[in-house]
Amino acid sequence: MGEVKFVDTTFRDGNQSLWGATGLTTGNILSIASDMDNAGFKAIELTSSIHMGIGVRYHKENPWEKMRLIAQAIKKTPLIFGTTGRRFIGFKRMPDSIMSLVMERVAANGIRRVWILDAAHEVNLFHRTARLAKSVAKELGSRGIRANAIAPGFIITEMTGALSEEVRNEWAKQIPLRRGGTPEDVANVALFLASDLSSYVSGQVINVCGGMNT
Repeated sequence: MGEVKFVDTTFRDGNQSLWGATGLTTGNILSIASDMDNAGFKAIELTSSIHMGIGVRYHKENPWEKMRLIAQAIKKTPLIFGTTGRRFIGFKRMPDSIMSLVMERVAANGIRRVWILDAAHEVNLFHRTARLAKSVAKELGSRGIRANAIAPGFIITEMTGALSEEVRNEWAKQIPLRRGGTPEDVANVALFLASDLSSYVSGQVINVCGGMNT
């Protein structure tokens, strides 16, 4: 059995579970930064665009300063930033120029990994996210930062489960593998991209579609 490594999500996701709706302040994180850095995590999810907005609104903190200070305190473990690739802070869609600037700035302030999540069946957003991933990969590759995007096809979820059997069968006929994908199929690709196995993979859009979009 290979080595199992963990990515900590509590700085970003803890606010949705045990640590209160507005998450952790800069001081909270800095007080345990050394311990987290020495814990041996593969990486630490620090924040997302929405959490940066929450920090401004409720904590009255500068999210860029927060990012910088924590990156200075956590030097051994890569920090992760998450976004949808089409909005920043709020819920309005942002121009590509804004999202490109966001990516450049998070890298400049200490972020070493970025995950991008977008809607599964809006082809124009696939293309936009693909361009963003390739652009970020070119601009930030010299800093050791890789950027890739995952493009899921027809995935079996509670939402698609509400479709009639006839509709699902019609979808399956269009898929070379003759089945819908599972969340685990998508997660396995995400794990690959987050691991050292993909250390030479950057600027790519990985289709998880059973061959449908090839």
